[in-house]
Amino acid sequence: MTPTTTGDPTPSTSTLGPTSDRRTVRARPQDLLTAWQAVKTELVTLPSGYPVHVYPGDWLVANGERIVDAVPTAQFDRLYEPALSGLTIPDATRADLDRVLGLGATTSANDLLFAVSRLARLQVGEIVVELSPPQWEELKKRAAVQNQTVRVFMERLVAKFTQDLWSL
Repeated sequence: MTPTTTGDPTPSTSTLGPTSDRRTVRARPQDLLTAWQAVKTELVTLPSGYPVHVYPGDWLVANGERIVDAVPTAQFDRLYEPALSGLTIPDATRADLDRVLGLGATTSANDLLFAVSRLARLQVGEIVVELSPPQWEELKKRAAVQNQTVRVFMERLVAKFTQDLWSL
């Protein structure tokens, strides 16, 4: 904010960065805000009325179009974290998932999906075949050698087993 000639604070439009340069961030633990880096030196007045000098590279944080914080780059990551859309897994839960699914299972969404799918059961009629993660890996490799999905590979394996069973 910059003072007008009457001394009243008015929103400063020069400190609002281009929309394409803005990120969605979350103040710990408040509402969603937007943040962008300043491109020029100027004086910004925060909602508390406190004037803050902002320098290029400093982060400006806004709630809507109202600037609520100005933070030097060195402090930004300590005060704010990216607000990602979709599922966010807290660190404690992530550690539990890695313990249950295998180390590295929560490195990415694809790794998590793969780890969960490894726990799937192979069922033939009423018979459930429990396979360990290394066994699923081996099935995946064998399916890949034949240029098949694990599902198609297993369907063919069960079909062959059924055919061999009835030919005895």
